[in-house]
Amino acid sequence: MAFALPVLAGCALVAQNVVMAAMLARGLGLLFALIMNSLVGLVLLCGVALMSDSGASLTDAARRLQPWFLASGLLGTFFVFASLRSYRALGAAPTIALITAAQMVLGLLFDATGAYVIQPRALGLRAWVGAALLICGVALIVSRRT
Repeated sequence: MAFALPVLAGCALVAQNVVMAAMLARGLGLLFALIMNSLVGLVLLCGVALMSDSGASLTDAARRLQPWFLASGLLGTFFVFASLRSYRALGAAPTIALITAAQMVLGLLFDATGAYVIQPRALGLRAWVGAALLICGVALIVSRRT
């Protein structure tokens, strides 16, 4: 199950971008697609919170809200925006390859340094070689033949 969840999340992310790209193709606009993405998630999560604890978790979260909490939503919205724009400009595979490589490199740096709340982890040569191979694969995917 430890591997299944990230694999399913990766598949869901690609499917999400395809659905949102279809909205764009129907002339609904980028802003509409971003709003639908956020609205559906917000309604779903609020519904789950209301059903699970009658909204107590929402009330508690509202009491403890701090301005920097908004960064998560801003970053998530930027991610969806950038993905949609890149799908249209580059195609699905190059977009996914570039996103994956960026996540891998930043994830390795966060693991190695213990950034934010992550416990530092010693990364061996294999992790860095794996990242280098991933970057080489990305270069092959995004390079265009002329």
